[in-house]
Order: sequence, then C-alpha cells, then structure tokens
Amino acid sequence: MIHHIECLKNRAILELRFNVLEPISIAMYNEGNIRKIVGYTRDGKFTPFIPSESIKGVLRSIARKIFINMENGFDCNKDSKGIKHNINTNLNIDDYLKAIYSEDQLRELDEDAKKDIYLALNKCYVCRLFGSNMVTGKLIITDMIINGDVYNYTSTAINRRKRIAKEDNLFTVEYVVPDNLMLTIIADNIEKDKEGRLLAAILDYMIKLGIEIGGLKSRGHGLIKLDDENSSVKIVEFKEIKDRSKDDDIIYNINALALKKDYFRNISIKEYIDELRI
Repeated sequence: MIHHIECLKNRAILELRFNVLEPISIAMYNEGNIRKIVGYTRDGKFTPFIPSESIKGVLRSIARKIFINMENGFDCNKDSKGIKHNINTNLNIDDYLKAIYSEDQLRELDEDAKKDIYLALNKCYVCRLFGSNMVTGKLIITDMIINGDVYNYTSTAINRRKRIAKEDNLFTVEYVVPDNLMLTIIADNIEKDKEGRLLAAILDYMIKLGIEIGGLKSRGHGLIKLDDENSSVKIVEFKEIKDRSKDDDIIYNINALALKKDYFRNISIKEYIDELRI
C-alpha cells in the first residue's frame, strides 16, 4: 500500500467511444438570457468540450451507488455521524500509516485526517479510484472534445412550487448534437481483487445504461452510452527495478511508458472487464 500510485506497476489506457442518444448541454455562463455552452476558441474557431471534472463527478456518483450495494451500505462520504468514522477501535491506524508517513508527518495529522486516509487507502474503493481530500485517485480522466455545430433551444422557466410556466421568463440554452464522443481514461495500479471489481461494474453500467452529462436532463438532454465494439484498452505492465545498475529493465519500462510496439497488449472493453473480475 505504500505504492498506491507513486510506484507505477501497471497502466491501462482506456480509449472510450460513446454513442450520443440525446443533445448535450454543458452550460458555462449566462449572456443575457442565453446560457452559453462550455468551450474554447483557437484560431477563431470555437470548440465545445465537456470538462473532465464534470465527467468525473458523474462517474463518481455512479460508483458510490454501485459500491454501497457491493459493500452492504458502506459509504465513506457520510458525515462524522455516519459510517465514515465507524472504524474498528481495536485497529491501530497509526501503525498502518507508519508504513507511509514519517513520524513528523504523522504528528501533523489530526485523528479525522488519519481516519480519512485509512478509509481511502484501505476500505473505500470509490476513493481509491477517484481520490479523496487526502489521497490521490488512480484514474486520470481527460476532457471530452465535441465536434459538432452549436444550436439554440428556447424554453420557459418553470415555477416548481405551482408547477406551471413562469410568465415573461423565457431562456435560451446552447447545445450540440454530435454523432459520438471520445474519452480517454488512464487507470494506474488497479488491483483486480479490490477497486478493479468496482471499475468493471462502472464500465458495464456505461455499456448497458449509459450516463447522463450536462444540464436539461429532465428535458431529454445528456444521455450517452459506451460503445464497447469501438472502444479499446491498452494494457502495460511495468517491471520492478531492483538493481539500477542494469539497464534492461529501465529501458523496458521507458518503452512501455511510450507505448512502443510489443510493449503493450491491446484488448477490447469487454475483455478488460472480464480481466478485472477474475
């Protein structure tokens, strides 16, 4: 557990293609009564995109629901009155953390911080994948670039208390309708018997049910589904270097990191899911 992610043992690069089933609207700011879509302008061309943090938030939310069912209701995101601090008092957390932190570093951590670190590393696989306040996650998620024209959708705001349209309250939202979307996820040091089962369940969820991203979900926006036939995974296994005087293992790891031919396996998403569940 010392080498949570700092010592790279294995890496999976997931190149995921999604079929877009509904329009996508990721609002950035209001310009008058128009909600502008997120994007950037380069060389005079506007390119919409879905921020990685937005995708990560959606996936983490799904992961929590799955993990609660997997672990009989355990949810480390509960507050201090919930399961978050319900740790076996016979367990000496300091002894566990001494393998990771120095004595000086441990003295700077309060008891709640120690419990958070212990849970994130040892018990909550959602935190192991996506990170927590105290621990870096094992997944790197990229922005999702959108290739498509921007359209406008005009509607009336709803009075939620009366459940009727608000008078004189029209608004316009920008949206895009691409045929498909690409997303890259880099998964480092995934342990199959631990967070690997959760990652497999998340991927399976995206294939069967899809995920909803952006706004206007209640108006039929945001649904995308993972296309398993046109997605792929590159698997890289790194060698442990015990003797730095020998160059062979170092060269092997450099070539593997650079994804040079014959240094990685290329498999399908379904094959990767099966491997994670072994």
